Amino acid sequence: FLLSIVSLAAARVTARQISDPLDQMRASAERMAKGTSAERLPTPEPQELGRVAEAVNQLTAEWSTRLQRALQQRNEQDAVLASMVEGVLAVDGSMNVISINRAAAKLLGVETASAAGQGLAEIVRNSAMQAFVARAVDTKTPLEQEITLHQLGRTQVLQAHGAQLKDMHGEGIGAVVVLNEVTELRRLEQVRRDFVSNVSHE
Repeated sequence: FLLSIVSLAAARVTARQISDPLDQMRASAERMAKGTSAERLPTPEPQELGRVAEAVNQLTAEWSTRLQRALQQRNEQDAVLASMVEGVLAVDGSMNVISINRAAAKLLGVETASAAGQGLAEIVRNSAMQAFVARAVDTKTPLEQEITLHQLGRTQVLQAHGAQLKDMHGEGIGAVVVLNEVTELRRLEQVRRDFVSNVSHE
């Protein structure tokens, strides 16, 4: 009886020595999956578990480095897009807005904060713009088109350049569109044409 009690106690201690490190590894993996930083795991006494813990620690260190690099690249990208005069709009294959900078939001008359994740048709009512973006999603070659918008009693002429977004395998996953307002340029060109026509007539 005493031997059984001692054996059970020893088995319980051994089980704890195995289960506790495994629980720590599981918790570390869950934190990484949620995108939060994971602390370095202590090296447990069993040699086999120690090697697994070191592998998890190495994976955690690499993951943290990649996460920091990705965050830095995203912040740099956001800063560049925010400072651009040109409007930049990106959509996925289902025509849902992935990203839109302030210039594009201003040109299209939408709110930057609420646009992400919405369908393009929900925030841009212009059929020509919707059709152009849809063609950019499905076409492998770059596109260019002038689009006229009528908003708040004002007519705007936009020069749109579209290109397909591709994944690492070269498959189309959406499109990016760059917008430039050329309203004043087109007005001046019309004035020039009218002037030349009037001079020629006189």
